[in-house]
Amino acid sequence: MASTNSLAIRPEAGTIALVGGGRLTEVADYKDGQRVGVQTRNGIPVRRAAGVTALMGGVPLDGFTVTTTSQVDEIPDGSLLAASGVVEVNIRGEAKPGFGDGGPRASLTGSVFVEQIEAVGSMASLLAQATSRRGKSD
Repeated sequence: MASTNSLAIRPEAGTIALVGGGRLTEVADYKDGQRVGVQTRNGIPVRRAAGVTALMGGVPLDGFTVTTTSQVDEIPDGSLLAASGVVEVNIRGEAKPGFGDGGPRASLTGSVFVEQIEAVGSMASLLAQATSRRGKSD
């Protein structure tokens, strides 16, 4: 039998950064298998960001779904983004008994909601600065 645990935290916006790029699409709301509209928060449609990874305190939350109420349709590839406003991180862990040798299996997934996102730079410029600084010290 599987065991599922979840944890919801509200870190300060400054501890969450986003990297990557891709399209943002509205998250559909379903009832009885039929689309009935879009999910909203405070009356604003929620958008799911494809190709974007959240970092919490510099640690990537790989595989976590990133959603926002920012009215952005696309984030350029390689963008660095800052989170502002309400930030929520939901973490779900699931453990299952193993098969074969009986070893347990576990998975960790989750979601990150960021009220607003704003571009603060790009990975290319960050890497260029890092290499130019390194070249001066050698």
